[in-house]
Order: sequence, then C-alpha cells, then structure tokens
Amino acid sequence: MRGVIEKIDGGLATIHCDDGQVLQWQTRQLPIGSRVASVVDITVTVVNVPAHDHAEVSRKALNTILQSHPPA
Repeated sequence: MRGVIEKIDGGLATIHCDDGQVLQWQTRQLPIGSRVASVVDITVTVVNVPAHDHAEVSRKALNTILQSHPPA
C-alpha cells in the first residue's frame, strides 16, 4: 500500500493511503528522512507465533489499543 505523509504532529504522522484510508503512524517508525509530502510504502506481514503465544500477543495488542487516543 502506498501513501503520502500529510501531517507530522509530535510523535504521530498522518498518512493518506491510495485506497482512501488514513493511518496514524508513530514518527519513530517512519523511514529516516521522512517529512510531510513524502511518499511511503506500507507493508503488513503475518507473523506466525506458537499457539501458546497467541493469548499474550492478543493481550498486548488490546492493551495498546486501550492506551491509544483517537485522533481529534
């Protein structure tokens, strides 16, 4: 997926994707040299984890979601 960095505000960047989605991305996870108007490729991959780790992975993901703040 490809997108354009529309705004950088503190630790978050707003990325508008080709398919119309808007992502909030942590600036520390952007490629070095990224700035407003930079075009970025976004890749999501599936990580296979042992079955016994699924509960822990799910718990961490839920905690991250619950701790995040929706964009204003």
